[in-house]
Amino acid sequence: MTDNPAQDGVSHAAGTRRQILLRLGSSLIKDLKRADTDLDISASSGANGAVDAWLRARSLRRDDGHTAG
Repeated sequence: MTDNPAQDGVSHAAGTRRQILLRLGSSLIKDLKRADTDLDISASSGANGAVDAWLRARSLRRDDGHTAG
């Protein structure tokens, strides 16, 4: 058994929170932080909404919250 549940083949329920490391351009990060401060939301919430919208715009997001495969 590994320390990483994703490598164990364990499925995770929709709505649970997980981490991912993304390398983003510094200006994008600054704009994200500025917008999230203006909207009084967390950076995670802003990024989550943006990724969700990006996936939905490309029909890659299923109603249950998992990406279409």
